[in-house]
Amino acid sequence: MGPGIDSTNPRQADRYSHISVGLRYRRGDDWHPCRAEDWNDHGFNFHSGLDLGAGPLSLRRGLNAFEGTIVWRAAEHDTHAVFLQHVNAALFDKARDFVDKPDLYARLMRLIRSTDALTEKRKVLRSLGGEDPAEAALEALLALGPGARLWRYGVQLEAAAWQQAVAEANAVGAAVLSLEKVAGALGPGR
Repeated sequence: MGPGIDSTNPRQADRYSHISVGLRYRRGDDWHPCRAEDWNDHGFNFHSGLDLGAGPLSLRRGLNAFEGTIVWRAAEHDTHAVFLQHVNAALFDKARDFVDKPDLYARLMRLIRSTDALTEKRKVLRSLGGEDPAEAALEALLALGPGARLWRYGVQLEAAAWQQAVAEANAVGAAVLSLEKVAGALGPGR
């Protein structure tokens, strides 16, 4: 965490997307699946084809129901720009693993700064072992049909069930990262 960063402020606390956190949100009598992105102890972001507005949001993870609050929302009309934004953020997170390899790090930074190259960026991200966040957004949009609009929401919450989900995701994430480091140390083809 950088200097001047207040970890108690949800807008400044580190956010994660390395492990998918599946949830359901309630709209009327129906529960809809969503995938928490950019999550931390205080909340998360997610995409939906439904215009949910702002305010209270009923959530569920497994059998645990809890409440959150939609604190912001944005209509995302340009799906290409949306996918590019998500892939750039994931590449930037992955690039941190290569700070000690200046040539690779510099190449990744140049790629991130390029204004397009979505296909190449997604390919590089997958080759580095990163999860492609554009996949979830693309699936959500395709499920809506032609001409649909995708919404992105920011949810704030302090529920114990959410804290448990974050702890589980962090534990799984640590295990996955450890396995990736072991596999990397063994070298290709082993």
